[in-house]
Amino acid sequence: MGMSGLSAGQSALMVTGNNIANADTAGYSRQQTVQGSKASNQFGNVYIGTGTTLADVRRVYNSYLDAQLQTTTSLNSDSAA
Repeated sequence: MGMSGLSAGQSALMVTGNNIANADTAGYSRQQTVQGSKASNQFGNVYIGTGTTLADVRRVYNSYLDAQLQTTTSLNSDSAA
């Protein structure tokens, strides 16, 4: 259980380091990690957890602004043509 927590924590630190390294990069979207629990084992009436896992690395961005940018770019291309 401890090793799975350390591994997930290390992955989260690597994503954080990536976010810091690319903070000034144009067009970079911040990332975040999502941890999930592993399946638990049942021993009689007791459930024992088996640790955590890195479930996903997600891109964090504003979907409204992204849609507006795509629409504006498309309209600009139409008028230029």
